[in-house]
Amino acid sequence: MHELGILSCDEFETHLVDFLQSGLFDSAQIETIIERYMVEKDAMAARVEARSFLSRCIWDHRTSETELLAIAEQFRTTARFLDPYVVTDLQLSLSKMAGGEALGDALIEGWLEAFKANPPAKVDESNTFNKPLHEKIKACFAEIKANDQTRMTVVDACLYVVEKQGWGPVQEAVMQRATAADFEAAIRGIEDLDDLGRFMRQMLDMRLNQEVFSKHFGAASERFMEACRAIVSDASSPRLANLIRWLVEGLAIAHELSEPDGPAAPAQHPPHAPA
Repeated sequence: MHELGILSCDEFETHLVDFLQSGLFDSAQIETIIERYMVEKDAMAARVEARSFLSRCIWDHRTSETELLAIAEQFRTTARFLDPYVVTDLQLSLSKMAGGEALGDALIEGWLEAFKANPPAKVDESNTFNKPLHEKIKACFAEIKANDQTRMTVVDACLYVVEKQGWGPVQEAVMQRATAADFEAAIRGIEDLDDLGRFMRQMLDMRLNQEVFSKHFGAASERFMEACRAIVSDASSPRLANLIRWLVEGLAIAHELSEPDGPAAPAQHPPHAPA
């Protein structure tokens, strides 16, 4: 493929190479790939037609509104391929034409039906040029974000910050509403030890730099330290308590583990402490 000047490939070329090497042909997977190509082709055609139609609505003064409405009928079946801002533009343009409001509303409903039937993992609301967005689509996006906040745990939000080195409004909302009990349950419940290490270090970093993080996460780091104090004072979890003492030992916030009536017991260092 390199000799032919093919610098990149997708699944189809990969299966083609497998066939040339092994002689085995997976017809089901090839059919799936071809169906995806067809959908991508239809989506591209729909976007081109939408841009062309919107341009004609503005500039083609020779075409009557009746003719434009007839042309727009095609979008009843292709609106699902468009992005939310383009379908909103179509609805706005059609709503300004005599008899076009019903068609415009139908396009919005068709787009929403397709979107809800196969929602993306994450809603892309990037809108560099501040384009209008239909109120029903806004409400749909808001519902998805609300559901994301409901499903996302404080561990999910914290590890997202670790992995992405950033955060969004969902992570901020989850962290802001987290209670000390939420953090305590998180610390006790994390089964993956690597995740536990990342979670603890990120939360300690947030506490050490609370003047920066509190602007976005409110009192999350304070609730985290309350959870740590509760675990340290719990005699039924001596090893976890000792891990927390060891993690904060020597840090500027070490005193926050102290009980009101005296300092916390010193940490017993693990024999092979991780870096």
